[in-house]
Amino acid sequence: MRTVSELISHCNAKLGVKYVYGMKGTIMTLEKYYWLRNAYGSAVWESDITKVGSLCVDCSGLISWSTGILRGSQGYYDTALERKSISQIDESMIGWAVWLKGHIGIYVGNGEYIAADGSLYNTRRAKLSANKWTHVLKLRDIDYTRSGTGGGSTGGGSAGGGSAGNNQAPVETITSWMNANGMDSSYANRARLAAQFGISDYRGTLNQNLQLLANLKKQKENNPGSSYNTLRPGNYKLTVNLNVRTGPGTNYPKKTRAQLTPNGQKNSNAAGTLLKGTVVTVQETRTVDGNLWGRIPSGWICLIYKGAAYVIKV
Repeated sequence: MRTVSELISHCNAKLGVKYVYGMKGTIMTLEKYYWLRNAYGSAVWESDITKVGSLCVDCSGLISWSTGILRGSQGYYDTALERKSISQIDESMIGWAVWLKGHIGIYVGNGEYIAADGSLYNTRRAKLSANKWTHVLKLRDIDYTRSGTGGGSTGGGSAGGGSAGNNQAPVETITSWMNANGMDSSYANRARLAAQFGISDYRGTLNQNLQLLANLKKQKENNPGSSYNTLRPGNYKLTVNLNVRTGPGTNYPKKTRAQLTPNGQKNSNAAGTLLKGTVVTVQETRTVDGNLWGRIPSGWICLIYKGAAYVIKV
């Protein structure tokens, strides 16, 4: 039986996984998409077809994926060991489920939950106020008694990155550290950063999160400043396609290809967007609305957006 630490570690590792009603943590094929549309109608959005080929899950499936015991949201309510009004929730209930008719998530402390939160939001961490939860449930399929995994001690660990369980603490530590440094701590961004640091096949495991945290701390030490969003002028390689603007910020217009330098034109598409892999020379940097912009010979590009680095030093 899964412990609270294992359940929360699992949920953290799945942040960013696509939501599709009826999916239980597998790759959605086109055949499966049409089967789900036929079976569940409008509960499966037409736009969900764009998620074909992706790992997908629904709200109850996120929990079942961890426990190996298949239940729907109503099934979790019906089999709960305890049910309380959402108004009674406190930090002793970390690892309990938050529930409303037709939907379920996991309370992770600090007034937050993780859930596969519908086709619009996918799997995310959010404040309790983001949904109209009615109940909190002590789940039959989770072991709340094993040492270091239940009640308030887990709450302190998950909220502060302390001594929850061996499986939970690294994930909580890295997300807390990233949040404290103004970074996007979502699974998708952690996976992108892991790839930049050469951590292959990122799945949010204990060792991977320790490696990622060490790399992020080292990067910050090597780029001292008042904010994490600080990079020194120099040569950088783009990790994504980037627009070039006339000034530092999204309020400035994008440049056309004809407005770029000859080298910029050579490394851009027809719209004037610089291509992933292009090496640029950053001549100065400026922080605007918490995001870091860099001036290159062709104009201004965004270097770090919401903590996600779009360049690597070369």
